[in-house]
Amino acid sequence: MKAQCNSDLIEAAYGTVAAPTKPHSDFIVQRRMNFQAAIVSMLLPTLIFAAISAVVSFPVHFYSPGWTFIVVALCTLIIVVFGFLWYRRSKLGGLKGPTWHGFLLMTMILAYALGMIFGYTAYWNLVLPKAELDSLVSYRDVDPEMWRGEQLMDAGIATFTRDAHLDMLHAAGFKSTNQYCVVPIIRANQSLRHDFWAVGVNCCSGNRGDFHCGDWSDPTAHAGLRLMREDHRAFMRLAVQQAEALYGIRAEHPIFFYWMTDPAGELRQFQRRSVRSFFLALAAYVFMQAVLVAGAMMMFSFLAAP
Repeated sequence: MKAQCNSDLIEAAYGTVAAPTKPHSDFIVQRRMNFQAAIVSMLLPTLIFAAISAVVSFPVHFYSPGWTFIVVALCTLIIVVFGFLWYRRSKLGGLKGPTWHGFLLMTMILAYALGMIFGYTAYWNLVLPKAELDSLVSYRDVDPEMWRGEQLMDAGIATFTRDAHLDMLHAAGFKSTNQYCVVPIIRANQSLRHDFWAVGVNCCSGNRGDFHCGDWSDPTAHAGLRLMREDHRAFMRLAVQQAEALYGIRAEHPIFFYWMTDPAGELRQFQRRSVRSFFLALAAYVFMQAVLVAGAMMMFSFLAAP
């Protein structure tokens, strides 16, 4: 009876107190510190980044492009579905301001974009050149005096005769955004025709005798790894044309190589660098996503504070 009287007095003074409404149980729309939402927001974008960057940057992209398309399409579908759910909840539920669902959607899109950017960068610079070189032929005991460029059009690796060397007196360079450097690969008594050229980027001044690319100073270097980048080949041809004009030599079918001691070992390094770059990029992304999730938790905690 006494408790009932006290309740009546409170109601008379402040009005009837409504029972608190139960907060929305869906983790993706709560605006508060929600560890379940934080874990999902950490894992799902990371999985999307890892999947996209892996299938785009690894050799599967070259040898089985269909699998790459399937994985990319699946990640795209996941993002589209989450975007549709976010739109429906925002419109039907009348949600305004930031939510976990919106945060998850935005970070998934970011993971997708970053995965594509990293994947294609690694693919064009590391995976594609190796895959193309693997599909070409290796030649041994190539005599730069007797052989012609048209005989090595399908060469990926060329090992020259032991007396082959770089003709530094006929080095040249073409300056565009970068300095594209060339020097003939010759024997001591070679004629004026030069079809085999060692090349490099930003490792010469363009003057006679100035070429410091690859293993130029190693006397045991007698091999070359074929230059595969078409954008670089165009500038190398211009550098060769400049050498022809300067020195009165001919290059009817120039073939470009990176001068080195162990081209096969360099090819293996392409594989190691692609795997290492993937794990470094994944670690960097995980750190970035952890920072974003921590920031979102603090923001939602602040918004939920009375």
